[in-house]
Amino acid sequence: MSKKVVIVVSLVEKSVEKAKKEFTVLPMGITQIGAALYEVIKRHSNTKKRSTVIFTDLSLLIHSFGVYPVYNMLLNKMGALREEGADLFAFLHPDTHSDSSVVSLFTNIADEIIKL
Repeated sequence: MSKKVVIVVSLVEKSVEKAKKEFTVLPMGITQIGAALYEVIKRHSNTKKRSTVIFTDLSLLIHSFGVYPVYNMLLNKMGALREEGADLFAFLHPDTHSDSSVVSLFTNIADEIIKL
């Protein structure tokens, strides 16, 4: 069975020790998240398998770091994602954003939108 790369960015200090046993826990910072995303993409570029990265809560990143830092980080990584054939799934919770233009901004850069 092949190993999967799993990255968990934790905001809850209590869960960090438990998560460290099974996952890679990164410090919370948009720069670190962007760098980690790039490293995951590049690390798997030599394999013939497609990589999949999942941001389970893009809305939390937006609320934590601001709309444009998160947007710019994703825009900066989109070329590498496409070049390496990596998939990025990001879950956006529209109801948590008071400004509807935030949702439009992120859905405009998506290749596909699935509404749940």
